[in-house]
Amino acid sequence: VSHVARLGFGTLVGETTAGAAYRNEHYAVPGGFVISVSVGYPELPGGGNWEGKGVAPRIAVPADRALDRALQE
Repeated sequence: VSHVARLGFGTLVGETTAGAAYRNEHYAVPGGFVISVSVGYPELPGGGNWEGKGVAPRIAVPADRALDRALQE
């Protein structure tokens, strides 16, 4: 998502994203549980990423109106 915004591949419409930048793998553990382990993360040119911060849209509208607004654009 951040690469779409920063590199101009598209226009983000809606609300700020959740800020989940890390790539996780899921592993079964005893007792019927699953553990999520971060196995990678993106790095933006100049450093940093969007983990915990999210990516703000260029056109900010409530999520339930985002598709209509995107279609208008």
